[in-house]
Amino acid sequence: MNAPLITRARSGDAEVLTQIGFAAKRSWGYPEAWIQRWSESLTITERYVDEHALFIVWVGNAIAGFAAVERTTIHSDGRIGFRLEHLWIRPAVTRRGLGTALFAACENAARSEGATILLIESDPHAELFYQRMGAVAVGYRTADMDGVQRKLPQMEKRW
Repeated sequence: MNAPLITRARSGDAEVLTQIGFAAKRSWGYPEAWIQRWSESLTITERYVDEHALFIVWVGNAIAGFAAVERTTIHSDGRIGFRLEHLWIRPAVTRRGLGTALFAACENAARSEGATILLIESDPHAELFYQRMGAVAVGYRTADMDGVQRKLPQMEKRW
């Protein structure tokens, strides 16, 4: 199998990226009220694309998913790190190695900037994926959603 094609996103891709993010989040069966509460974080703007390292993966001539990383400083020791802000795949094309390819693109971008760590706040449904990518859970953040306590894995991949 050929490696998936990864390119940098362009500002004109923002609308389709937003659609993918919403579709992927919905695929986990969350209530629509929760999806609407996450609307701001799932919406990708042209400005966001222009200001961040954002990668897209293609299946044929269609965008199949995307991922974004943001530079951060690890305040405890001043090291350079990056935070994985998005990694979404269209539900119809999951389990084809697309997420793995996007994760690698983000990791490579972070390493090329001198980062020694990739920080991830994972959706509980994605924790096993990130573990397969070599990340480890270092804690959990609780988030209340309409009386339901969600545990969001706080993960790190170090190199």
